[in-house]
Amino acid sequence: MKKLLLLCLFCSTSLGLWAQRSSPFPDALQRLPLERKANPPSALLGMGYATDGKYLYSWGGSNAFGSITNALYRYDPEQDKWKKMPVNGEVVFRRYGRLVHLPEQNQLLVIGGECLTTARRSISCYDQELYDLETNTIQRFRGPINPGPNPGVAYWDGSVYIGGSKGIPSGFYSDSLYRFEPATGHWYVEGSLPLAMETAATIIDGVYITLGGYAGGRRGTQGIYGHVLGSNSWKLFQSLSEPLSAHAVAVHENLVFLVSDFQHGNYLRVLDVDSNRIIEYFDGRLARHCAAAVLGDYLYIWGGNRTGMFPHVQERLYAIPLSYFEQGQNPEG
Repeated sequence: MKKLLLLCLFCSTSLGLWAQRSSPFPDALQRLPLERKANPPSALLGMGYATDGKYLYSWGGSNAFGSITNALYRYDPEQDKWKKMPVNGEVVFRRYGRLVHLPEQNQLLVIGGECLTTARRSISCYDQELYDLETNTIQRFRGPINPGPNPGVAYWDGSVYIGGSKGIPSGFYSDSLYRFEPATGHWYVEGSLPLAMETAATIIDGVYITLGGYAGGRRGTQGIYGHVLGSNSWKLFQSLSEPLSAHAVAVHENLVFLVSDFQHGNYLRVLDVDSNRIIEYFDGRLARHCAAAVLGDYLYIWGGNRTGMFPHVQERLYAIPLSYFEQGQNPEG
């Protein structure tokens, strides 16, 4: 049913395809049912984040003083404990990179981001890294592209798709979309994004979807665009009410969670693909540049920057029961 719906979305000639929305925000902030879990070992923002279906992973990021880390952490929900993962090899210091789990290889791939030179100058990260979860071995490699901060990265059917990002120090934004095959090490040009931008992405039933983005200055994008993999076309699913950037993305079946954003750090938007509906929530405990993932029966959210100043980076992990969203809770209560 979901696949048919997505195909129908691309057949539609109208814009605002996911435009059905909940009623406006209440005057007072709505507190989501956030359950406190064990704090991460460090207060970080701009981490790469992923799950393998058993654990949560957090890679890199910036600490409370703006220093970039290379730490890899794992969270075990059954034990409610964090662990710093052992690494055989040298790990690049990076923030605003993307992390994906490769199920066939049981590896973590971190790609893109901002790194520092020995002179502490910011550059795009040239080295991508594979971390083997069986051997704890790190492997560096370089491809035909070196994405900067916040590329739109998503895994689908044995391939990793990488779209957009910002070059550092050039300041230019990319609209390129590439496909990387971890099994062979081959790279392919998939096409171009509708805009040159940093973005966040996911893939649902073979449709690569960009969820907002940022292109410098005041040019945050409000668009949610979709691209059927293997085709040459893009469609605008919807224009959001405001630009969306610096957010985390997590997916559970028909629900896409967009956690926080740069301008309004306490927003949580939930896109229901089946009903073409967006529900928006407020909660003052959410933070931009955070991490989010769905694992088991919970949406987990951790880290991030609540005010835009590094000293206010938070070291908290929250969990929200998925049943709260599946029951169609309304932000007005």
